[in-house]
Amino acid sequence: HFVSEEILSSIINKCEYLCLSFYNAESFESFSKSKFFNNPKIKVVIGCHPWYLDKDFLQKILNHGFLKNDGDIKSINGIGEIGFDAINGNFSNNIALQEDFFVSQMEFAINQNLPVVIHSVKGIKLLEKHIDLLKKAKKCLFHGFSGTFSEANYLIKNKVNCIFSFGKNVLTENKKALEN
Repeated sequence: HFVSEEILSSIINKCEYLCLSFYNAESFESFSKSKFFNNPKIKVVIGCHPWYLDKDFLQKILNHGFLKNDGDIKSINGIGEIGFDAINGNFSNNIALQEDFFVSQMEFAINQNLPVVIHSVKGIKLLEKHIDLLKKAKKCLFHGFSGTFSEANYLIKNKVNCIFSFGKNVLTENKKALEN
């Protein structure tokens, strides 16, 4: 996530490329005014994270509000992080809303031929429900994947074009992540 130019300055030269995810308009607008905007090393993904479901932000994404820059297509490299999260261990509070946002953003990504970055905390059963959408996506990057080997294998066997990142789950020796 974009935090500041100072933080980006300290890491950008250490990376072959860097993926920045934006889940609100203010953060993206701030980045668009930074010296790093249009830096070829930075890959930009934008989407409604399941913790931050904002209908205005979603409409701006779906209406190409972030893809256009003075009439030209802006280099948005993907949609995300999108998906499901059992907030406080409970989906019942907003599962229908999370599902509506997920489906809308997946369909947009498929229509624009953009990859998606998937956020899924205890949401694999919901992802399985939408396996047909996942299979149509250009690519699905499962960010901070914390599922089991059999869950990852299910996605692969069902022809989802997917990549898994593990991050802190592997570094902190999370048993399920290490099994994968």
